[in-house]
Amino acid sequence: MRQKLFISIYTRFISIFLGVIFLSSIITFGIISFTKVGDIQGFIQKQLNDQLTTIKTLVVDKNIPLEEAVVYFEEDYIETVIFENFTELEGDTRYILSEADKVKLEKGEMVVSKLKNREDLPFGILPVGNSYLAAAPHLENNAVAGFAKVMRTALLIMIILGSVLTILAVAMIVKPIKEITHAAKEVSNGNFNISLRPQGNDEIAELTRHFNSMVKELKANEYLHKDFISSVSHEFKTPISSLKGFARLLKDKTLTEEQREECADIILAESERLSHLSTSLLRLSELDHKVIRHARSHFSLDEQIRRVILLLQERWEAKNLNLDIEMENIGYHGDEALLQQVWINLISNAIKFTPNGGAITVELNQGKKCLIKISDTGIGIAQDDLHNGRVWVESEGGKGSTFFVEL
Repeated sequence: MRQKLFISIYTRFISIFLGVIFLSSIITFGIISFTKVGDIQGFIQKQLNDQLTTIKTLVVDKNIPLEEAVVYFEEDYIETVIFENFTELEGDTRYILSEADKVKLEKGEMVVSKLKNREDLPFGILPVGNSYLAAAPHLENNAVAGFAKVMRTALLIMIILGSVLTILAVAMIVKPIKEITHAAKEVSNGNFNISLRPQGNDEIAELTRHFNSMVKELKANEYLHKDFISSVSHEFKTPISSLKGFARLLKDKTLTEEQREECADIILAESERLSHLSTSLLRLSELDHKVIRHARSHFSLDEQIRRVILLLQERWEAKNLNLDIEMENIGYHGDEALLQQVWINLISNAIKFTPNGGAITVELNQGKKCLIKISDTGIGIAQDDLHNGRVWVESEGGKGSTFFVEL
């Protein structure tokens, strides 16, 4: 389960985005803190200096008692302490005084330094008469602490908001991928009646369109596969039944020599028929795998089509179809076997999809190219390409189809 969660694209997206948000927030916080805290400390130090100087001025120039002056300038964010003598000042562990600081105090000058346990907070000490006045920011309520609090709040809001937006964004990105995954499972289970709606023009939409195209092709191939198996079963069944029947008949000792010869001829003919069927299957397999062995020769194209029409005569006569044939005498250099299969397929389909009493038209003429037209009054079928030329169909539902073969 943990491994599956780790390899999930949804989880990986969220992990990456959250990692980026967290890392960028930390770096931003660090940069801002590094650049701004010094300014804030300088501002606090100036406040302390101004307050100490002002209080001393009030005491010296205005003769205001020190305690009263301190109360007058008392602020919530600045803590001011009065030390009666130097010994009392040294006893306060918050303030660290160097020898140089002590000399400055003896001269009546202000000392500025950092608090012992808070290196980020400054303090100031100024002699006022015989006393010492120390001022430092309140440990909890000061500008540095306020800035840090604001930054922590901003960082927390940024991470939470970024996380929520990331989850929503990733969910929107992954949703079509999940749909494609589900659809792919359906296709793998043999369900080709599925189609996805692409949204937009991004890579996922393009993938969706290609997926729909793939499913459409698989559905067509599945239909052809089933139809092929049905056709092959039917085509092989007839000659095999004939071979079996006439072979059994040959065992009848009462047959005359003439009857035996007739049975042998039929068996030979059916055997040839099976051989042709096997060859056609092999050729079809080669075509499916793009292995095309052209056996080009010069032959009469119109005579080939006539032979095909005669070959299928039993079928079109059984449906009482009217055939209108207009063909010029045309010689052609190409693959005779493959083209014969083309005419068989087209005319067979025309017969199959034309209702009883309908009509089939076969036209052949030659201009710059050979043009073969096979029309029917049936229900109409789809388009295809073939044999270094063009094959197209003009079709309208309920009114029939016209096939064009251009070589």
